Amino acid sequence: MTRVPIDFLKGATNSFPLFSDPWWGPESFQHRWYDQWQNRFGEGGPEDVNRGVTGIDWDHEIMLRIWAHGCTKAGTFDADEVLKAMKAEAQTPTIIGPADWRGEDMWGIDNMVSPPIPVCEVTEVKEKRIQAQLRYEDWFESRKDTIIKEVEDKGMMYVSVECGALNHGPGTCPGPFTCGRSPAIDPYR
Repeated sequence: MTRVPIDFLKGATNSFPLFSDPWWGPESFQHRWYDQWQNRFGEGGPEDVNRGVTGIDWDHEIMLRIWAHGCTKAGTFDADEVLKAMKAEAQTPTIIGPADWRGEDMWGIDNMVSPPIPVCEVTEVKEKRIQAQLRYEDWFESRKDTIIKEVEDKGMMYVSVECGALNHGPGTCPGPFTCGRSPAIDPYR
């Protein structure tokens, strides 16, 4: 970001916040995680990775903690039992807020963990700051028809992928399946 003119960046948004963002608060998990990462992997740390922390670094932490929570609830590492235990809860705790299980409309099965999504904006001084937290469900619902039509038009809807042939629409399946709005194959049912 240091080489990109501020006129280009100002107002740009994304959903990968900095864990040092004041939004979280100084006593938050996010700030503690950021400080620990800096001390271990940051400049001069014992495992210095020669770069700053990124959204991908903490994104892995989010998923690992969800999996660990599921293993604890299930009392096992068995994937089927872990998923079953996580889905039995009303919401799954994550480090950015409680998550719901979504995805039925888009992928045919509710196997997507959907926590609150931080919306970040680049400020005049090239700092990225959280401006709000939104829910995927609300965003998707308001655009669902357009998104699904576009995905179907490209032959990428789960009902098209079900048979392995990517470039066909409903009713024109070349494989042994009848690709319509049938349930996706779910190994967990």
